Amino acid sequence: MPAATPLAMIPGREDRAMSLIRDFWTAMNGNEWAAVAEHFLTDDFVGIWPQTGEIFRGREAFVAANASLAGQHGWLFEVMRVVTEGDHAASDVRVMQRDLHMIARAASFHDIRDGKICKQVEFWSYPNSIPEWRRGVLESDPNLAKF
Repeated sequence: MPAATPLAMIPGREDRAMSLIRDFWTAMNGNEWAAVAEHFLTDDFVGIWPQTGEIFRGREAFVAANASLAGQHGWLFEVMRVVTEGDHAASDVRVMQRDLHMIARAASFHDIRDGKICKQVEFWSYPNSIPEWRRGVLESDPNLAKF
């Protein structure tokens, strides 16, 4: 059997990966977690939140994790950047929840198989105050960390 062609060498593959990830985050704005899971995730999807050690396996677990979030139907996702290489993508997304006056950034690493996301590792960060020992050392843009 001949060796498979690496996905990075298939013409248009990275464009499809870029579109998939951008479309995923756009769909997340609808806060319809089951529809997002059905359309964008493989049956055996694995999601990992390393900061808390949480792992969710399958679409149902994705739906349950997102449905448990406070402030349902108010989540907004703004794609700041997507980088792809073959069947892998990284995204930087600004996450907002207006009712809770919350803002965060999610750095996510996506593995793609058969046109859907099969694995996603997400790191969340929240605005912090500049430590006293570092104030004045670096340039600061307070708008980056405000709702």
